[in-house]
Amino acid sequence: MVEAHESERKIPVRVRFMYSALVSKVVGRFVRDERGATMLEYGLLVGLIAIVAVAAMTLLGGNLTSLFENASTKIPS
Repeated sequence: MVEAHESERKIPVRVRFMYSALVSKVVGRFVRDERGATMLEYGLLVGLIAIVAVAAMTLLGGNLTSLFENASTKIPS
């Protein structure tokens, strides 16, 4: 028969229960916490919006420049 280590025998059952309850509470809180996932989703959204904005400016850049130039010539100074 394998004997328990001497330090294991000295820990009261009540303390072991309190420790396991604390660990369970901390692990449960960590599993339910979605702040990291939410932050990742926001980061992905910002990245996607930036890519779309750069693509739109690249594709429409020449047209927008001429549009604003035409509009500025028609405004009286």
